[in-house]
Amino acid sequence: MIEWNGTSWAATSGGLVEFGTSGIKKIYTTLEGLPEIDLTDLTVWSDRLVIGTANEGWVLFDGRSFQTIRPEIPQARQVTALHADGKRLLVGTLGQGVLSFDGKSIRPAFDGIPGSQFSRVTAMTTYKGGWVIGTFDAGLFVERQGSFENISSSNGLPCPEIRGLAVIEDELFVSTALGIAKINSSGNIEVQDLGVTTAVEGSSAGVWVGTANRGALAPNGFFHIENLAINSFYKSKNGLLACTTNGLYALTPDGSQKIFDDEKLARFNGGLAAGNISAIEPDGTGRIWLGYFRDGIEVLDSKGRVVYIQDGNKEINDLSFDPLQGRMWAATSDGAKAFLGLIPLISISEEDGLADRAVSALVPEENGMVFATAGGVTIERDGRKRTWTGFHGLPNQRVSSAVRYAGDVWVGTLGGIARIDDNKVKETFRPPDVPLPHNWITALAVGDGDLYAGTPDGIVRRGA
Repeated sequence: MIEWNGTSWAATSGGLVEFGTSGIKKIYTTLEGLPEIDLTDLTVWSDRLVIGTANEGWVLFDGRSFQTIRPEIPQARQVTALHADGKRLLVGTLGQGVLSFDGKSIRPAFDGIPGSQFSRVTAMTTYKGGWVIGTFDAGLFVERQGSFENISSSNGLPCPEIRGLAVIEDELFVSTALGIAKINSSGNIEVQDLGVTTAVEGSSAGVWVGTANRGALAPNGFFHIENLAINSFYKSKNGLLACTTNGLYALTPDGSQKIFDDEKLARFNGGLAAGNISAIEPDGTGRIWLGYFRDGIEVLDSKGRVVYIQDGNKEINDLSFDPLQGRMWAATSDGAKAFLGLIPLISISEEDGLADRAVSALVPEENGMVFATAGGVTIERDGRKRTWTGFHGLPNQRVSSAVRYAGDVWVGTLGGIARIDDNKVKETFRPPDVPLPHNWITALAVGDGDLYAGTPDGIVRRGA
């Protein structure tokens, strides 16, 4: 959230929200000129409101019209953080580091500064006269004496995945996916294990820490608005606010008060969004994730209440939980999306090495991921992606499903089934060569040691 032109503004997954004195004044979406509604950050620069988006760059708003700045490189459009720095706007991205924008041109912000080889930025702030950059997978980069020093799990941080930064009483606080770290002016690091933390902020009462599933930790050690994910904190003139997956809360060390509901901030009607459910997946915390063919994602708690809505990606084809990473993956018609807790993390699409942007199914593996797409299957292992298409031996490159079975990856396609080992398409199965009732494989599943294939004309089973 941010103050601009005498009112408060919030970036949400459902658009830009303008607050008036008595509540929500207006919600701006693509109908008013935004390039998308999945928004990530706000700042004020050159007398205009700057809006970061998840996939379409950043937007300048003068109160009347929107001007979209959309870099040519797709990874540079995934905006994670914004910071006004005098005559230039600094833009943190999830693939191209920090960019500098002067109103006309876009260039790397720290080009030529030693140690500035960071790309997947998640947070930015200033500390002791220099910049501090948080990243998704490489820890912190702290600017000191004309160069950047890298601080990660090898030299004191709980983990290299940075979620938030705050300078409080001359100390740098860092929220990570495995706890909170405090760095003092001498460089000493103290760590507190709180699980997945998402935000940190100071108030007159002390330090507040936001978490992915336990609410907000108050300075007195008590948790408030428990079981909710904290997206960010905001210092307003009336005190500290918590932006959560279930609305906006005013915080005090002794308690919290809900002041705006998500039913006003997003599409929420107390029940399911629609009946066209395309995927169901539990996430190991008692919550159930629902994917809709046209209405995005909803998450239900153990009592069946909707606790989260993400409608920035309309067509959900599959949901798959990765227990090793603790992440929920969504296969959509516009790429694969990963969530940590209820927090959107990353988006992967054709520009990032997938066979096609339309992802139909996902299979998490110990050291990677299988992406079934409309243009083939892409297997990522240890950070390297390799794609198989009809040219590489698939019966058809339109892949509908994938599983791991008998030590290999098996994929269902529009023309039959393929078995893939680490290097090649090992076997193919298609009628009339094998007794499949139909060449179109709509689903694959493994149960009791057997492989099951669904087709428009029935199910077949292959024994181990």
